Amino acid sequence: MSIDTDIAIIGLGLRLPQSNSLNEFWKHLAAGDSLIREVPPERWNKDQYFGDPSREKNRTNSIWGGFIDQADCFDASFFQISPREAETMDPQQRFALEMAWHAIEDAGYQASKLEGSRTGVFMGVWHADYRDLLESQVDEIDAYFPTGIAYSIISNRISYTFDLRGPSVTNDTACASSLVSIHDAVRAINSGDCDMALAGGVNLCWTPKHFIAFAKSGMLAKDGRSKSFDQAADGYVRGEGGAIVLLKPLATALADRDPIHAVIKAVGINHGGRTNSLTVTNPKAQADLIVEVVQKAGVKPETISYIECHGPGTPLGDPIELLGLKKAFVSLAESSGSSEATYVCGLGSVKSNIGHLEGAAGVAGVVKVIGALANKTLPATINFEKLNPAVSLEGSPFRIVDKTEPWTNDLNGDQPRRAGVSSFGFGGTNAHLIIEEAPTAVLDSDLQLSKNQNSFLIPVSAKDRERLESYLREILVFLEEPESRISLRDLAFTFQTGREAMEERVVFLAENLEELRTQVERILEGKSRTKGVWQGDVEEGSGVQRLLQDETDTLILIRNWIENNRFGKLAEAWVQGLSIKWELIYEEKIPNRVRVPTYPFAKERHWIPESALSRKDEVSHSTKIHPLLHENISDLSVQRFSSRFEGDESFLEDHRVDGERILPAAAYLELAREAVSRSTQMSSSDGIVLKNMVWVRPVIVGDEPVDIQMELTSLDTGEIDFKIVGNNDGQEMVY
Repeated sequence: MSIDTDIAIIGLGLRLPQSNSLNEFWKHLAAGDSLIREVPPERWNKDQYFGDPSREKNRTNSIWGGFIDQADCFDASFFQISPREAETMDPQQRFALEMAWHAIEDAGYQASKLEGSRTGVFMGVWHADYRDLLESQVDEIDAYFPTGIAYSIISNRISYTFDLRGPSVTNDTACASSLVSIHDAVRAINSGDCDMALAGGVNLCWTPKHFIAFAKSGMLAKDGRSKSFDQAADGYVRGEGGAIVLLKPLATALADRDPIHAVIKAVGINHGGRTNSLTVTNPKAQADLIVEVVQKAGVKPETISYIECHGPGTPLGDPIELLGLKKAFVSLAESSGSSEATYVCGLGSVKSNIGHLEGAAGVAGVVKVIGALANKTLPATINFEKLNPAVSLEGSPFRIVDKTEPWTNDLNGDQPRRAGVSSFGFGGTNAHLIIEEAPTAVLDSDLQLSKNQNSFLIPVSAKDRERLESYLREILVFLEEPESRISLRDLAFTFQTGREAMEERVVFLAENLEELRTQVERILEGKSRTKGVWQGDVEEGSGVQRLLQDETDTLILIRNWIENNRFGKLAEAWVQGLSIKWELIYEEKIPNRVRVPTYPFAKERHWIPESALSRKDEVSHSTKIHPLLHENISDLSVQRFSSRFEGDESFLEDHRVDGERILPAAAYLELAREAVSRSTQMSSSDGIVLKNMVWVRPVIVGDEPVDIQMELTSLDTGEIDFKIVGNNDGQEMVY
């Protein structure tokens, strides 16, 4: 490949164990942290399933993994998705949406700028645990069920939500899924099928099902430690999370002055054909693929100084992979006329830190390499002590990176740091790519600004005040990091043009990063009257939008403010809802897009409807005496019935007044009729007459279930006093 076919990674969104950003993840890698722990109790009961899978039914000897905190949470309202639909959505879909948004923001772009563009979406996924939970626990299938559990929707929903018009494909090639997705994205860009692409994978483990199955197959580590390449390797540890990269042709990215994480030189896939078993990979096929990809990249093997291996930590898989690597580099050395003994290539596996992310394993390896390139450091493959005796690295260029060390470039001369990334599916699919550090950009250090401009406007917005405060806290942490010493001009431009303008707004006018940090601190302390700071809410101040509806008038006014350095006016108008073309501030060349904190999504739990779970523990369909009248709880003093309405019943879901679910009047009549019938042995044909009915307040079913009781008294008089009492603010209906 060449500059014409090289692909730049310009954006990255991720959620990995204990890591919501590349910076957080890198700190764990550099410190040699293991992010593996016991299965959280809210997932499943480890005591119920822990045991010997060879002797006990449905037991697993591995109860550890790289788990994601609050994996059941999602900012549904941000994406204009109802809570009801969010409950049915596979959380892997939700992860994909949020990671895609972050990848776009990380590149310094507004998501709205991609609307209608020829941007492709390619996602890898393997498991469907949430579908299994829904099918086993929900007793009424929702209309959202088909789109909630479909693999295809994981990529399609991103395309739909962001209005992207390129290819939209989800693939399942087991552990190779996410790297195959990157391969498909690169191929689609280079073939002209799309101009940019979002690509990656996601993996979440909700049930013990695969823990049990993989344990029975001897695939999982018995002590919860991933020991890639080590003689003590006895299986892999499962992991959760995912990542999405935003890809763009390198030439276009350079022309657009995009920030570039790394460059993909080449990527390829193949299959191992028939081997001793369906799940045993083929070292020759892996070697053939690596040779093909390196040659396609047009690089010499000795310029590849690191390979992020698949490295699952299984006693059979690790030696097969190392054997394939050795075969590949012998072949490459022979074809290039070089000698393997003249260079050294480090080997590592991120699975030792976070476990095996299965459908997202490949992209997790890419994220690790991106961090290593940015920090010019190779992190350790932890838990490695002594090489698996089934393979020898003597006579090869390879060594295991067993401690964190500088990633030197001595042997490459003027060549960039370069790495390979491998991912192999247990069904035989192989994927490999060559990635290198971004070219050193020639950036203008002194851009021409409007005359006399010494201060810069930094606009920050969010959906509500709570999210805005959370955003400001993340920005403050970012400003306090020593590695965040970026140009205030670039930071301002990125927030101006690379973030969507939302309802809750604040603008800072600062001369330097230190002043900006002080202003953010004061606002977080509640000091709203801070010099150089403007706050507002678009809904409250939307009059400015009505006043300046004419685009020509708005441009004239904005240009006038800019020319006269009245940036306070710009700030005041923006916080009240005025749309500003920020590029007008810069006369000739725009500043650079830089990496600044991305939007902090709300963590709101959306899970399988509680109604489905609670009914199984309380009153099942088989024990309800009537669809509206659930239990007879009478005693000797009074005839009494009880019902519990969850809100998802059809007669509530379909009967809304001003958006609220209200028990229909006809339902009260049926409740009374059925209660009288069961209490007196009378039927409707006996002439039950309801009169003197007083409807004090309706039963409203909101986010919480509603319990109501029906009491019948004076049964011996022939006239029945009937009362319905609900727990909804104490409303009472008397008949």
